[in-house]
Amino acid sequence: MGKILGVSILVAALVAGVAMYYGGELSHSTVSSNYSKNYGGGFRSYYGGTLTHCVIENNRADNDAGGGYMYRDSSIRNILIANNTAGEESGGLYIYFGVVAVMCTLADNTAKSIG
Repeated sequence: MGKILGVSILVAALVAGVAMYYGGELSHSTVSSNYSKNYGGGFRSYYGGTLTHCVIENNRADNDAGGGYMYRDSSIRNILIANNTAGEESGGLYIYFGVVAVMCTLADNTAKSIG
C-alpha cells in the first residue's frame, strides 16, 4: 500500500505526520488526522522530499501549514490536500523556495490568516 523510503516519523512538537529531510519518498499513501503544536500537521519536506499519489487530509497545526510544509527542492505530484486547518497561516500547504507542485488539488483548507 504505502511506499516509504528515507522517511522519519517525529514527535508531535515538530511534525505530527511524516517528515522528510534531505530526500525520501512517500507514495500511494494517506496522511490523515494528525496534530502538531508547531507547523506541518500532516507532513514536512526539506531539501528533496517527494510525495506522489497521496491524500493529505484532516490534519491540524497550531501555527502554520495544517496540511503540509515544503522547503527547497521538494516536490508533490498528484496530491489531494483537503480539510486541513492551521491556527495561523496556510491551512493546506505552505510552500517556500524552490518547490515543484504538479497536478495537485487543494480544497476546503482553513487558516486564521493567509490561506
